[in-house]
Amino acid sequence: MRFLCILFFLLLCITAEPTYHFSGNNDYGDSTLQGLIAEDWQEYLENGQDVSYIDDAAYKILENYRNNGYHFAIVDYQIEKNPETLEHIKVSFIINEYKAILVKGIAIKSGGEDLFFSEERLRKFITPPPTLGKYVFKKSRFKADASQIELFYNSKGFLHTKVNIDFLFSPEKPDSEQVDIDITIDEGPRAYLDNLRFKGNAGFSEKQLSAVVPFKRGEIFKPGINNDMTTRLQDFYRENSYAQIKIKSRIVIIPQEDKRKENIIVDFFIEEKERNYINKITIEGSEISDPQIIMQQLDVAEGDLYCLSNIISTEQNIQRCNLFFYTEIEEIPVSDDKIDLRVKVKERKRQTYSFLAGYNTTYGIVAGVRYENISFLGTGWQFVTDIESTIFGGELDKSELEISFTDPWVFGRRDLAFTMKGFALLEETPSFTIFNRGADFFFSHYLIQNISESGLVKYVLTAEAGYRIDFSEIIDIEDTDIEEEEGLVVFSTLHQKLTLDLRDNIVFPLYGTYSYIEFEESLKAIGSDVDYFKAYAHSAWYFNVLLDWVLAIGIRGGVIIPFNDTDAIPIQKRFFGGGPTSVRSFAQNEMPPLDEEDNPIGGEGIFIASAELRIPIYSGLGVSLFADCGEVIEKVRTFNDYRISQVKYGIGCGIWYNIPHLGALRLDYAYNPDREVNPLSGNKEDASQIFISIGFAF
Repeated sequence: MRFLCILFFLLLCITAEPTYHFSGNNDYGDSTLQGLIAEDWQEYLENGQDVSYIDDAAYKILENYRNNGYHFAIVDYQIEKNPETLEHIKVSFIINEYKAILVKGIAIKSGGEDLFFSEERLRKFITPPPTLGKYVFKKSRFKADASQIELFYNSKGFLHTKVNIDFLFSPEKPDSEQVDIDITIDEGPRAYLDNLRFKGNAGFSEKQLSAVVPFKRGEIFKPGINNDMTTRLQDFYRENSYAQIKIKSRIVIIPQEDKRKENIIVDFFIEEKERNYINKITIEGSEISDPQIIMQQLDVAEGDLYCLSNIISTEQNIQRCNLFFYTEIEEIPVSDDKIDLRVKVKERKRQTYSFLAGYNTTYGIVAGVRYENISFLGTGWQFVTDIESTIFGGELDKSELEISFTDPWVFGRRDLAFTMKGFALLEETPSFTIFNRGADFFFSHYLIQNISESGLVKYVLTAEAGYRIDFSEIIDIEDTDIEEEEGLVVFSTLHQKLTLDLRDNIVFPLYGTYSYIEFEESLKAIGSDVDYFKAYAHSAWYFNVLLDWVLAIGIRGGVIIPFNDTDAIPIQKRFFGGGPTSVRSFAQNEMPPLDEEDNPIGGEGIFIASAELRIPIYSGLGVSLFADCGEVIEKVRTFNDYRISQVKYGIGCGIWYNIPHLGALRLDYAYNPDREVNPLSGNKEDASQIFISIGFAF
């Protein structure tokens, strides 16, 4: 029996996991310390009792104490082992806390003459005491503050400033309870730029180079200014065909009688060599796409003089093709006057399938699938198929199919694109259900481009023109008075659009404008069932009023005018108002005029004006305050008919979350402050609406 007990005890010692405990932790309970080391302890158990994890655990305990003012705390550990197996039995963390040290005072003083900057200004770099709680001492924090003061001085031209920091503990350490902090600043002289000197510049005169890096004699010299000047000079030379230019700079300090000043002369040592010509251009990485696609994007050619801006624009042109993850042009010198260009690209995956799902208050849960081929058969043509449909819970339903081919470089021109698209749409509206199917043929001409500071190219002025054939069939209409509009109508239309986009950002613009005007002509002469002319204009302005707060103002309006023997505009082509991008106090497309069943009948004219204050809060989350007004005008036959007499209003607020590359996921609440009664039905307009949508209203 005794033998069995001994055997059981030995087995228990062999199989039992080690334990740990804390001693000396008066101010922090075991549960707090256990939470700190839980991850390291688990790693210790899972990795063969590796002592390095115990070291990490002890350091985390110590770091916790130091971060909370226990500057002289000591944390050690002991490991008890099984004498037979040498396996760990118990780990003891031994803590000597001493006391939390509070900051008593902070003094800033000069190491010599009076400080150049006021003490009030310098104290802004010192970590302030907390609003609530004790001002506990953390040495690393105040060391970092001293470094920030040094950097501040350097940025103001004091190149030799030294900041020393002393900690005066009381009573004697390690039993200290308080600390006084003395920050001593030895400013040194302030540096001023006196002159620039150029050496080795055979190709350009000193006057020409001075114009590239303009300076004012006597201006404050800041660290790095010589490096910026060197980069500018190199870019200037490369722009003027010196591809192999090498420039180095040297700072020469000239002491002055006034010990608080020193003058700086910057010497530039220039190794020009010769002007370079482009010898050979090769392309690497284009395995699927036709290399001719890349050749069409080149702003350089073999035999041309080298030019930096042409190299940069070529990279941008290739990247804008949307076929490659990245583009790099490697420059390879082959002689003093010739250079090879190696265009290296990494291709994107050509074919992608996407499954999409979303929700908005109008169409409920909408799901779909998208197939995209960004270089169809390697030609550079972009092929896209989109299918989406309401699957649950919408006030209205829709199902849509689009198939499109786009040639981004018609006739090899980078500023001209062509798109042909087939479409089918089955959509329920508040007044009718419509089935459209047809095709588009559109040209896009990019007229003016802008290069941002980051090097991205954006077209700011775009013209579009094209033709659409649309077989539009109303298969169910709510209003019995206009049931004769049921059936098929063919619209054969010409379209023109001019867009000016001066926004700093498409998804969340802080400033700028976005405007467009579009025209549409439906003509029986080219196969349409009706004759009409339509014009629509949209303009939005964005103002950065405070921090990242944006005041957005938008105005939209349009008119449709029938002519020849066309007396009325078919209901599916009329303007409708209301919804998350219109007057938000009305449901989607449900602004008056209405019939006796409160169904909207649309109009030949529309006007919408909106103002919205967008306030970011934190990490993409924000709120908005907005006001909308507008009117749908039933009949427009002359200019005098286009008057605003029954304006509708909406005021409200919203909350949004900005999703990168997609837009703002938005929840808006809008209130109707001037509810009116439909004289045909006797019913009053709704008091409010709630919308869930993606993208800002305008």
